[in-house]
Amino acid sequence: MYSSISRNHERAAALLIVLAFTIILLGLVLTYFSKVTIDRGVSDSSLHQAKADQIAATGMQTVIGDLRQEIITGSTATTIGSYTTYTPTAATLLPARSGNPSYTGGPANDPIPNLVRRSWYNDTNLNPRSRASQVNSTNDFSLNNHNITLPRWNKHYFISRAGAPAGDTTPSAASGFVPPDWVLVTRVGAATETGVGSGATAINNATPTNTNYVLGRYAYAVYDGGGLIDVNVAGFPPTNTTPAQYGIKGISAFADLTQIPGITQTMIDNLVGWRNYAAANLTGSFPFTFSNTTATNYVNYVIGKTNGFLGVNPINGTLVSSISGPTTLP
Repeated sequence: MYSSISRNHERAAALLIVLAFTIILLGLVLTYFSKVTIDRGVSDSSLHQAKADQIAATGMQTVIGDLRQEIITGSTATTIGSYTTYTPTAATLLPARSGNPSYTGGPANDPIPNLVRRSWYNDTNLNPRSRASQVNSTNDFSLNNHNITLPRWNKHYFISRAGAPAGDTTPSAASGFVPPDWVLVTRVGAATETGVGSGATAINNATPTNTNYVLGRYAYAVYDGGGLIDVNVAGFPPTNTTPAQYGIKGISAFADLTQIPGITQTMIDNLVGWRNYAAANLTGSFPFTFSNTTATNYVNYVIGKTNGFLGVNPINGTLVSSISGPTTLP
């Protein structure tokens, strides 16, 4: 009887061991498949990101190429040896504007004066055209319900927000901004949409021989950033040491920001006070008030009379006036 009970215990122990190993093996298998699933998701995400980067690079190069072609089309070519130069006419000296809001009363009333062009389906005035399709990037949602919102199109703040709250980049209605249209990228490059097609030539047919198959899309708006001011440098407080004496054109730090509509001297003082508190030797807290002494401190800092843009801070470093050592390099 003892032998029978002992054998039953051994069988029970063996069963428990087998069950334990089975559970461990099952856990390993589940962990493996879980890791494989995660790795596949990461791999797919990386692949899609690479595709998106390639589409974006394609779009940028296409836009730049079209701008260059526009220069060539509207210019007189002169070839000297193996080099060709292009001389534009007065009418083609600057890129043609396209897709801009309409306005009357002269350039001063232009609601978005720095907008050069956007991808637009009806840009018949361009040569070459923008290749845009008749699908809008904001108003026409994709099959997966995606679009580019108006605030996202103005994240650069190039378009007036008309007093919108801080962080709200939605273009004002008065600006007349119309979001760009999509440019469809097929296997043979970006081309104006001629229709969705059907069967073997449909734009969603991935058959290798179908050159109409759409690989991706992009939309764009081109702005002239030549008049931008660097707020890390520009602006100065009122002072008897007038910045005008340092040159007719001067430097960015002496840009008169009060010429910008809506900007007051108080705003400039707060900007400069926050940005250059130590350099001006200010005291107190926001809002900042400049005396003639602290304003002059700022001017001297900018022009290099103190340890500013043009000088070396004696606390953090010293200017090396001579170097001694080997006269030949190893």
